[in-house]
Amino acid sequence: IAGFIGFVKHLERGLQDDFWQVNGYFKPIYNFGPWFNDRLRPRIGFGAGISYVSRIPFMEQRDQAVRGRDTSKLLLYLDPTIDLSVGNLFGVRELRETFVGLGVSHRSGIFGASRLFNSVDGGSNYIYTFIETAF
Repeated sequence: IAGFIGFVKHLERGLQDDFWQVNGYFKPIYNFGPWFNDRLRPRIGFGAGISYVSRIPFMEQRDQAVRGRDTSKLLLYLDPTIDLSVGNLFGVRELRETFVGLGVSHRSGIFGASRLFNSVDGGSNYIYTFIETAF
């Protein structure tokens, strides 16, 4: 299990001013181990925590307005990922704890079930790539 604090800069491309998002979450990570594929060393993770934005993303505002629903700066945050070890892939021992992967950044009001999240029923998803290393 790993703990993460992440900062995301939203580039809104003229739809509104750019802004920052901060995420705090814990993520259990499952390493398939050498019995699966020692060359790639694949892992999957599923993070859960909270996300705060200084401005509601344009996409969230638009989608919620179409449904007649409210928005919230604070929402539940989910972060499923899959990645591979760069060091194992290229045979570089020093990079064994460096991973490249694909993830989904999911802000959610958990179906309107929480007043903490302004009873929001909805959110947003962003697919992203990443590089992660231990230090």
